[in-house]
This record gives sequence, structure tokens and C-alpha cells, in this order.
Amino acid sequence: MANALSIDQASAEISALKQQLSEYDYHYYVLDAPLVSDNEYDGVYRALIALESAYPELVSPDSPSQRVGGSASSAFDSVQHRQAMLSLNNAFADHELIAFDKRITETLDNSQVEYAVEPKFDGLAITLTYEYGLFVQGATRGDGYTGENVTHNLRTIRAIPMRLKSDKPPALLEVRGEVLMLKRDFERLNQTQEKLGSKLFANPRNAAAGSLRQLDPRITATRPLHFFAYGLGETMGAPSIQSHSQAMQYLADLHFPVSDLRDVKHGVSGLLEYYKSIGEQRSSLPFDIDGVVYKVNAFDQQNTLGFVSRAPRWAIAHKFPAEEATTIVEDITVQVGRTGAITPVARLKPVFVGGVTVTNATLHNEDELRRKDIYIGDTVVVRRAGDVIPEVVHLDVTTIANLERMAQKSAQNVIDAINKSKQTTLARFIYALGIRNVGEATAKDLAKHFGRLDTLMTATTDQLLQVNDVGPIVAEAILQFFAEPHNVEVMQSMRRQGVTWPEHDGKQANTGALNNQTFVLTGTLPTMSRDAAKSLIEAAGGKVSGSVSKKTHYVVAGADAGSKLENAQKLGVSVLDEAGLIALLAEHANSQPEVSLSETEEETHVATNIVNVESDDEITISTHDFMNNNPQKTLFQED
Repeated sequence: MANALSIDQASAEISALKQQLSEYDYHYYVLDAPLVSDNEYDGVYRALIALESAYPELVSPDSPSQRVGGSASSAFDSVQHRQAMLSLNNAFADHELIAFDKRITETLDNSQVEYAVEPKFDGLAITLTYEYGLFVQGATRGDGYTGENVTHNLRTIRAIPMRLKSDKPPALLEVRGEVLMLKRDFERLNQTQEKLGSKLFANPRNAAAGSLRQLDPRITATRPLHFFAYGLGETMGAPSIQSHSQAMQYLADLHFPVSDLRDVKHGVSGLLEYYKSIGEQRSSLPFDIDGVVYKVNAFDQQNTLGFVSRAPRWAIAHKFPAEEATTIVEDITVQVGRTGAITPVARLKPVFVGGVTVTNATLHNEDELRRKDIYIGDTVVVRRAGDVIPEVVHLDVTTIANLERMAQKSAQNVIDAINKSKQTTLARFIYALGIRNVGEATAKDLAKHFGRLDTLMTATTDQLLQVNDVGPIVAEAILQFFAEPHNVEVMQSMRRQGVTWPEHDGKQANTGALNNQTFVLTGTLPTMSRDAAKSLIEAAGGKVSGSVSKKTHYVVAGADAGSKLENAQKLGVSVLDEAGLIALLAEHANSQPEVSLSETEEETHVATNIVNVESDDEITISTHDFMNNNPQKTLFQED
């Protein structure tokens, strides 16, 4: 059917199809807003291929069919740049930027210079040459004066237009920009490499550079490269452009991809404001950047300022500080230097940070390792800047913030609570072990009688039976628990992670004013919670029960006491209010350590129970907030 067309008809049809595909490419690769589905695009592309096959004399270099073509080359030709592609000076601190702005304002005698600002892409700098609207050559930056001819490879990048979107294109247009790889495309590429058993790329920049310099453009065509324009080189016949910001808009109108983060700012305060804003967005951007670039906007002012050495005086790159990322320590080894110095090294789960994939990081020395308290399995923050050796900065306790309905402050509160819970009592620790038939009251009796965990762990049946309320069944359950090696490992691991409690010599029987007297709490007390009152009673040797019986010695009643108060009155049990309880406790105060109500309330607020030990340094615990009836589970590691 294609052969039925005349040459003119075929030419017109091919031109229309090329224009249609060019528009699709622009919306898909530049605007990230596809106009049609992949199937529709493929249909138009196949129609173009069919016509070009029937009329090969109508195939032109700007055709989408020519984006993947040409044979492998043995080497790249050299390209002499019409205008030098100079590097930029860097500013790493605010005072360096202030000094830059001062030099500019003094030279121009202008206190509020207008700057064009944009992100600094972390890719490979290139220049594109267009003659009368057609892409004819592309080259790498090279040494700034001479680069490599990578035209065939650049044709495979669909974000680069093969023909300018202009009715009257300039006779010559040089476009400067950056070839890079988007983060999502880099991840997909490495996933493909892994499936093929091929070497993984270290980072998007290296992947982009290696892909662009392939001798076979067919390989480059399989790599998801992208392009952003950031300036003009030499031009002939272009519209009059007076500033960098106008040049960027001109490039956007020609359908070149340009950053939508570009802006115009005045004075050093405007530059710092922009730097902060882009820094906050950095991690969420679809591409890597390592700073921002400031350029004096007006071209006539740029000409006045001129150049120094190999860099323009009118521009500077404001670099971001060392980049950090979180990962997991999979192992810790040591390296021995030539002088015999031993350096501990963290072997990490691979993480992309500071432009490279990091698998190892220094821990400096043994003192630093101990100070940072790093263990295998820990989640840590890794820092890298430029070519500096990666280092483990500190343990990462902000990872909880990534959980659902969590934020930085709430995550820190969880960490603080976990750290605080490490300071406990022997009674609560015994109770948390979950020994069969050992409840809260029995755990307290065991703690008072033995005083030390090690003493309890080695106790015999006869020694256990000496404890109040411990009979043969409970004693056997305790013996079986401590005979299990896994349970011993649990306790050892908890202690290594910093769980501590006060210990004593043991056999502290219930003595004092409230020796073995039973109390029942009911209603709301005026100034203290039930947990606080319970702890004070137990500290004085008493016991707290949940129900009233003939064996009850006292019922402590507050507001809205209810049926327990009625039962006490029927049984003739003594009833105390809060003041009466405090008076009774005062009799015990001279023979026992003081107990802070607030501390007691906090300590008894949450009981902790071990659920599972994942490893020597990772334990799952459950906590129950009795005041709010709120059970929770938390995974925590050594910190």
C-alpha cells in the first residue's frame, strides 16, 4: 500500500509521522506526561518504518528510526569546542558564598545583583550542535577545550530533539547540558543487570557516563539515559537573548528539557534561601544533584566580570555537605595497615550515598567503635563526601520515623521510652521473663528473697520452696525455665544491651509496718494513681489484691468506690482514704528508703514482656500500658 503513494505524498506522510512521534517523545521524555499508550506509539512508529522501507531515499538523520543505528566504532573522534566548556569554582560554606557575592557587587557597583539559579546535576556534561534546526553533532566536555564525538550515542537519547521545534531555526545553535540517569531508571537497570548475572553499576552518574561512551550505540540505546539543557554555547541567527534566564526559556520553547527548579534571585540572601529550599527537596528529586549553581543573570554583566584561569568569575557552584544514608551493619572486621595499625571496618548492606554505592565504612579505631556502640545488625548512618572514605557516623534511631503514623518527634519518644525502660527492677524483669505460674506477686517475692538474678538462676528446689507462695509446681516451673539454654541467652543478651536493675543480698522478707497485710484499692484517689499507691504499699511489705475477702486487712477507697467498698463494710474490713493510707505508710518510712510518687508512678506504668530474641543484638519485646490498656510490640536493637 505504501508503494501506491507518490514521492511527494510519501514525503508528506513521513514528515507528518516524524512530527507526531517527536511530539510524543517530547511529552513522554521531557514533560513526563505521555499523550498516548505504548501500543499507540508503536503503531505510529511501525507506520513510519514501513514508509521509510518503501522509500529509503526519504530517510533523514532526524528520523526517529535513526535514533538506534550505526555500527560499533573502534574509537571516538576528537571534537574541538567552538567555545570552551569551563568548570566552576565551588563554595562549601556560607562565608565563601558571601565573599563571591561581595566580589560581584563591588565589580559591578551593584548591591543587589540578579542571579539565575538552578540545581547542579550530577551527570556528564555534553554539548549539542544544531545547524538550521537539525542535530548534527554531540560531544563530551573532555578537558574543556576538546571532547569526544558521541553523536551516534546521543541520538539514542529520546529527550534530545533531533530537529528543533522552530519555524525559523538558527543557522547554528550550541546547547550545553548534562546527560544523566534518573534514580528510578538506575534501579531498574541494576535489577536487569542482576537478573542477567552482570556487574551492577555503582551509581547513576557512572552508569550514565559508561553508557554514553559505549563504542556500540546499540548498547547505549538499551540504557535509560536522560538529558537536561542548562545553557547556550555559540549561536548564529538566534533571537536576541539578554540573560541566562531568557536563554533557558528559549531552550524550553525549542522543546529541550530544562529544570523546572530554575529561578531568579537577588542578592546573597536570595541565594541562601534557594540553597536551603533545594537542599530540603534533594532526597525527593528524581535525579541526583550535588549542589546548586548561581550565575549572574545578565549577559552584559557576565562579559564585564570575565574569567579567571579556567572558570568564569560570574558563576559558582554551591556544594551540599556530606551526604548521609542509613544501612545495616552485616559484619565488623579489622584491617591491618603497613605500620601495624588496626582499623575496625563495618561491612555494610550496600547503600547509595555521596555518589557511590558503599559496602564498607571505617570505624576509625577501637575507642571510636566503643563510643559509637556499634554492633553487627545495627542500623547506622553512613556519611560520604566527594572522594573521602565513607564513615559510620552513628547509630540510626530516626528509622522508626518511617513507620506508619510516625514522625521524627514521636519516633524519638519511642527510642527514649525504650532506653528508659532499660532501667527496671529485678521483680519486673523476672515477671517479664514469662515463667509459667510466676505472676507479678510471685516475681516480687522471688526478687525480695534472692536479691540477685544469678542467685535465683542457680537456686535449688529447697531454696525456692522457702519463698512465700512458691510451692512444688511453681518451683519446678522456675527450675525448668532456667535450665533451658535459650532462655539464659535471652537474659544475657538483655543485660548486654544495658537492661539493669538494683540488686541486694537477698532474703529481704516482708518486714515493716505493713508486713504481709492485704490491701484492696477502689475508686479514684485525690492525688495519686492506683499504681502509685500499690507500689508504696508493696514497698512497705504489704500486698494488693483485686477483691475483698475476710483476709483483707484494709480497703483504700477514693471517689466512686463502688461495690468493693460495700463488701468491705459488710465484712467489717477497715476502710482508709488516701490520707489514712499515707499516715499508715508513715509508720514504715523510717525503716525503708524514700520512694518518689512520680518515679513510682512512671515505673509501674508499663510492664515489659520478652516475646522473641531474633539474634544477639535484636530483640522483640511487648509492652502493656496498664493505665490506657494499650498492648504494643516493639523491635529494638542495641543502641
